[in-house]
Amino acid sequence: MQTIPPSIVEDVWNALAEAEQDEITDDVADFHDEQPALTAFLDAAEKASLRDEDHGMMIFYGLWIWLSFKEAGSRAGTITKEQVAAAYAQNHADLGSLDVASDEQWLAQASKMTKSYNQMPLLAGLMQLLTSEMEDSEERAEDAVGLTILHLKTVIDCLDRQG
Repeated sequence: MQTIPPSIVEDVWNALAEAEQDEITDDVADFHDEQPALTAFLDAAEKASLRDEDHGMMIFYGLWIWLSFKEAGSRAGTITKEQVAAAYAQNHADLGSLDVASDEQWLAQASKMTKSYNQMPLLAGLMQLLTSEMEDSEERAEDAVGLTILHLKTVIDCLDRQG
């Protein structure tokens, strides 16, 4: 799939921010109907890693991702549980390699990713939003934000590959 332009990412976010609750509920139902493996993955991740008061946010961010792909013209078919598991395993392995990397290696890998990652505008938008929320809430642990990004990047990767 072509890179989703930052303007689409922002427009979809703004539309979601202005949407009525019943519109969001309908969109989430459509997301679940079209991508049940992705919504199940996000729901399970959310239950395992987020505080009760944050439940619903992972699905909301997933909805933003899915709607951004749709708005950009994605014709992704239904993602399977196996595709989700493979993408998650790859992202988890990539993250693990950063844990053992020296500072120089870490910077080189991060630089390579930002230059070569196909959906960087979308991932960057998510990262910016999540890190700004972390700054607003000292209670939110960095680990929770990292896990959220790991799961949301998995969703992006699955939709991007199916494009």
